[in-house]
Amino acid sequence: KMALAPGGKVVVAGASKVVRFLDDGSLDPSFGKDGVVTVPRPTGGVFVLAGVAVDSLGRVVLVGLTRPLPTNSTPDPVISSATVMRFGADGKPDPTFGTDGLLITDLGLGAPAASGGTYAGPSIGLRSVVVDSQNRIVLSGGYVTELAKCERSVNSKGFVARLTQSGALDPTFGAGGIRALGTIASLGQLAPFSGGYLTAGTGGPFCSDAEGPAQLLTAFNAEGNLNSAFASFSFRTLKTVAPIAMT
Repeated sequence: KMALAPGGKVVVAGASKVVRFLDDGSLDPSFGKDGVVTVPRPTGGVFVLAGVAVDSLGRVVLVGLTRPLPTNSTPDPVISSATVMRFGADGKPDPTFGTDGLLITDLGLGAPAASGGTYAGPSIGLRSVVVDSQNRIVLSGGYVTELAKCERSVNSKGFVARLTQSGALDPTFGAGGIRALGTIASLGQLAPFSGGYLTAGTGGPFCSDAEGPAQLLTAFNAEGNLNSAFASFSFRTLKTVAPIAMT
């Protein structure tokens, strides 16, 4: 994953390392150790990177999910938590964010319903991140709401969320910091758009036999509500284009 940083610099991130380059392509010695920062592994878990962004102060934000390390030969296929890390412009974990720069959370969404009650843990994944003009972190992703006896998929919802500078959910956005859509299985690529945000998502299938469009764009305003001025009531379905035959 890659993002532009102030001063013409470029940040390239992986699940285990973040590298910052100067505008001439050389490693930036003012970042981490000779331009390289090692991404800390969450205690008892594995971090899976989904996106990277850099704010106007040069702070680097990584998002993705944390899966618990398996306790036997088969890892749990369901449990995962939303994970956000923020590093200062010097590459050090930002102590003002989360716990020493690390936030592992269910975003208040809880664990999915399962036979006999609820599952043992949440099933949440972040897929994209942008930073707004006030350096607030905006996230997109999806979470499992119900595990059913279904071979095709599970019931899930796509969401967007915004965090405060400290990593808490921003109460001025959506419903307590998050906006979830029950007809969209997951929201992915996120970008600033017309006073708000535009996301790409997928619409199913679900175990409830409902099935939404394979790909669609959804627009939100800056308050986390659907932007009805975009396309058809905030949504634009993307049709799959057949490949061109080469002769």
